[in-house]
Amino acid sequence: MKIEKFRNHDIKRTCKKNFKDYHSYKKYLQADFSHRCCYCNLSEKTFGVISFQIDHFIPKNHFKNRRDELETLYENLMLTCPKCNRAKSDQYEGDIESPHIENRLFYNPDQVNYNSIFYRDELGQIASDDPKGKAMIRRLKLYRPIHSYAWILEKLTHIIERLDERVSVAIGDEKVRLEEKRNQLSNEYFKIYRQFVASYLSGR
Repeated sequence: MKIEKFRNHDIKRTCKKNFKDYHSYKKYLQADFSHRCCYCNLSEKTFGVISFQIDHFIPKNHFKNRRDELETLYENLMLTCPKCNRAKSDQYEGDIESPHIENRLFYNPDQVNYNSIFYRDELGQIASDDPKGKAMIRRLKLYRPIHSYAWILEKLTHIIERLDERVSVAIGDEKVRLEEKRNQLSNEYFKIYRQFVASYLSGR
């Protein structure tokens, strides 16, 4: 059952600079991709102990010595979590001489609205009714439990933040009741967070 769109932000390319080292683009990628993995939508804030990485949409192994400008071309650089970067690796299919930044195995995250391809089901799992989208889920291993855990953690974070706002203005018995609820949800958050971290680090 489709219950929620995949992401709530737009990717906007705003960097106008040219760097010789593609790593220098990272802070721009973080801003333009809203600090989220372009493939699975994981937020850097969800798992702050692991640094996000830069993926070449057209992989290095395929353009090396043929189109070396792609190494530092901003439009070929994507912000990714380590899991998606490792899963995508050097998978590529297409015409390396094409002037377009395309990889036929994957929808280009800043050219295609991923909300038209992916969605979250009732368990928070990443799903798609599109054949290429389904293939991407397999190629990037977006079926892993970590993606459901991350989705649940974000939901809990929003609820806890709203409770904090209500607690700040509540008084008497209502304040006590809201604080108890907040503490219960916070405990659940950390239980799931520990599962998320363990699953992420174990490779599941």
